[in-house]
Amino acid sequence: MSITGFTTSNYLSRGSAVVTGVPALLSVWVNFDTTTGFETAVAIGGGFRHYFGVGSNGSAAGRATAREGGTPADATTSTTYTSGTWVHIAGIFVATNDRRVQLDAAGEGTDTNTRSPTLDQDTSVGVLVHNNGGTVVDPVDGDVASVTIWDITGLSEAQYDQLVADLANGDNPSSISTSATLEAYWRLCDTTDINDQSGNGNHLSITGSLSNGASHPSVSGECAAAADIPLVIMPPYIPA
Repeated sequence: MSITGFTTSNYLSRGSAVVTGVPALLSVWVNFDTTTGFETAVAIGGGFRHYFGVGSNGSAAGRATAREGGTPADATTSTTYTSGTWVHIAGIFVATNDRRVQLDAAGEGTDTNTRSPTLDQDTSVGVLVHNNGGTVVDPVDGDVASVTIWDITGLSEAQYDQLVADLANGDNPSSISTSATLEAYWRLCDTTDINDQSGNGNHLSITGSLSNGASHPSVSGECAAAADIPLVIMPPYIPA
């Protein structure tokens, strides 16, 4: 399963920033119900209108945004998604003047406008939260699952592209061979599964009320139902 039911009153967050700046990678699986929403699936926030956000751009493309109080700077993918299907979006915040976004590890869009937001207050999933929790906007209309945040210090372009490709391929984030640092990993198999699996203690909390989604993306080792576990039938015991 996954988590759904996001609104500006119903969302996942924590009152601190998992990462505080570049270089960072924000990764998320989303099953959008619409192709027309400007929606944020994962974000890091600071003061009013200071944030990184990853989601959709309102025209079925993936989006990575950096904002530093004024006009937001968006990178958008050249490819688009279809509503009702799971897609992987990765926002790659390489430098203050270099942000990128990929949709299913393809269609990379870039933006080179300089933005240096102060990221020190909020981390959110399913919406964009900033201003120390005081501003909540752009909820996802759909399901969200398998969210990760990475410190990609020292990685080359080829290396972070490979990380994105592995994530989009459904490799388990904890098992990927990379020199990036996994700062947070939320499987979001259901509304009780909101603790950080990276070992860093970046657990989420629910504001309001959320629901379990009907499906989960094909990510190795995540959310195996009892029905997915092979049944082993032992032969009957025959006394000697």
